[in-house]
Amino acid sequence: MNLLKKITAGLLAATTLLSFAGCNSSATSWTYKLGDYTVTSGMYVGLSLTAYQEAQALEGFDASKTPYEQELEGKDGLQWVIDETESLARKYLAIEQKFDEMGLTVDEATQESLDTSSEAYYEYLNQYYGYEDKGFGVESYKKLQLNQYKSESIFNKTYGEGGTEEVSDEELRDFFYSDYAKVFYIPVKTTEETADGGQTSRSQEDIDADIEMLTERLQNGDDAQAIFDDYFANEETVPDVSQYYAIVKKGDSQTPQDILDFAFDSEIGEVGTSIDSTATFVLQKLDITESEEDFSDYRSTVLSDLKSDEFNAKIDEWAAAIEPEVNEKALSKHSPKNIKIEPTGTSSSSSDSSEDSSESSEGSSESSESSEESSESSLESSESSAE
Repeated sequence: MNLLKKITAGLLAATTLLSFAGCNSSATSWTYKLGDYTVTSGMYVGLSLTAYQEAQALEGFDASKTPYEQELEGKDGLQWVIDETESLARKYLAIEQKFDEMGLTVDEATQESLDTSSEAYYEYLNQYYGYEDKGFGVESYKKLQLNQYKSESIFNKTYGEGGTEEVSDEELRDFFYSDYAKVFYIPVKTTEETADGGQTSRSQEDIDADIEMLTERLQNGDDAQAIFDDYFANEETVPDVSQYYAIVKKGDSQTPQDILDFAFDSEIGEVGTSIDSTATFVLQKLDITESEEDFSDYRSTVLSDLKSDEFNAKIDEWAAAIEPEVNEKALSKHSPKNIKIEPTGTSSSSSDSSEDSSESSEGSSESSESSEESSESSLESSESSAE
């Protein structure tokens, strides 16, 4: 064989190898497809991390173990996470499809705003949770955030003003006035400055005297800002009283129970206290129906609280009705079992040793994606050569 023929044969062989590599890369770059809608492998990793977080929130979850080392709701932990990830993937596809069916769009300004906020927040999350090393890149994160925006758009188009199932202001007000309460609170000073500029605890006698004085002034109907001006007169800055009005929701797990009890069991104008190891407050219940501005400010929150369960049930129905194409090879390759998770929830290296470098390659490739899916094919190609 002469030199020219050898070179030609070598080029043909190289082309053949590249073709096989390209086929292999495309084979595992996606996990679920529904027409033009795709859950890429990187997005699947992100959804599996979400499923893992949902597992941690289950009643009875043993935080000293990973989900894969225990049963969850009577099911093998790994299988629970896999099933939940599939459910999230199907919901993603169903929302994408419904958004287009309803003729909704994302304008350029909104897209730019979403991209900017998603990139900034991803940088923060990646720093603490190592998303990129786990194979969950910034482009995948942006797609999932965009899908969340689309879900909210569908919700508003359904239940918002002029929606197909519009909820009236009357119904929203009834819910707001029954399930929310308004409270004014004054933080009681429990420490004081020492001569050397430090802080020391105040005596209980002094704290009790402050509580009695503040209670009396509120019961007498004194102006709230005047109370603040007097009580915090020796502080460098007197707090803005407008920041000390709180609207709380019945059953809210983020609000101390004693404050919830006071807010919903007390009469309007009644004064009480909230005392625990971290803070002491003097409270007064206010009339939540008094301010139209409060209702306007909370209208979207109230609508979400009122209709979110119903809307989530709709999404479940849409997800159950679709028949996406399933890429078993990609699901096996990117199984949640390949993501190393510490029981404490702290970030760790992403995958089993056999796939460690390839998953890292996936995250790096995704984070440098521009606007095309082709970069995911490139990452899979690099994975296959690494393996």
